[in-house]
Order: sequence, then structure tokens, then C-alpha cells
Amino acid sequence: MLAAQAERDRRIAQLTDELAQNSALLGQSEANAQRELAEVRAELEASKSELAAVHLRLKDAESGWAKGKAEADTSGAKTAANLVNTPGED
Repeated sequence: MLAAQAERDRRIAQLTDELAQNSALLGQSEANAQRELAEVRAELEASKSELAAVHLRLKDAESGWAKGKAEADTSGAKTAANLVNTPGED
């Protein structure tokens, strides 16, 4: 009976040690997960900032293109009007 009690006590001690080790591992895993999450969030924010900058550059390019097209259309219309209004040489 003492042998069974001793074995039971040994097993309880072993399981207690395993529980402590698992708890420590869980704590480390949670800390790692939090750190990785923070890194991913930082990368996401950086990507969002880059995307916003690209979006602004695209808007500026579109605006410049539209302005240039309007100026070209106006210039073309003036040229066409001048050709129509220019007296022909005989």
C-alpha cells in the first residue's frame, strides 16, 4: 500500500511539473503571438500608407492627364478654327 501511495505521489509530482512546463510554454506562445500580431499590424499600416501615397500620385497623374488633354483639345480646336477662318490662297 505504501508503494502504491508513493507511486501516486510521484505521478502527481510529475504531472504538476508537466503542468508548470506547459503553462510556461503557453505564456511564451502567447507573448510570441502578441509580438507577431503587432508586427503584422505595423506592416499593414505601412502598406496602407504606401497605398494611400500611390493613390494620391495616381490622382495627381489623372488630373494632369485630364488637364493636358483639355489643353490639347482646346489647342486643336483653335487650330481647326484658324484653318477654317484663314482665307485660301489662290
